[in-house]
Amino acid sequence: MELNVQVKDLTGDRCQRVRLPAGATIGQVRPQIVETLCLPENDFDGQPITWVLYNESVETMPVLSDVERVGDALQDEQVVRVIPNVIAGVADHV
Repeated sequence: MELNVQVKDLTGDRCQRVRLPAGATIGQVRPQIVETLCLPENDFDGQPITWVLYNESVETMPVLSDVERVGDALQDEQVVRVIPNVIAGVADHV
C-alpha cells in the first residue's frame, strides 16, 4: 500500500506530491522526499544538512520520527513540511 502526500519546503516555494510506501519508515523515505524537493545535501560551508519532517496536517505539527512507519504516522493526502534542523551554537565571548 502507498500513501499520496504533499511535501513542502520551509518557505512553501517548493511543493510536490509524492507516493510513499506505507510500510517504510520515515527515515527510509526522507531521502526520497528531500530529492523530490531538490533540497541541498550540504550547506554553504559544505556541512551536511539534516532535514526534519513535520506532519503539517495535524494542529500540533508533530515531528515525524525516523523509526515511525509512514502508514502509522501519516494519512493519505496529508502535508509534510521539510525543515532544516538548525542547532544553535553558543559563542564564547572574551
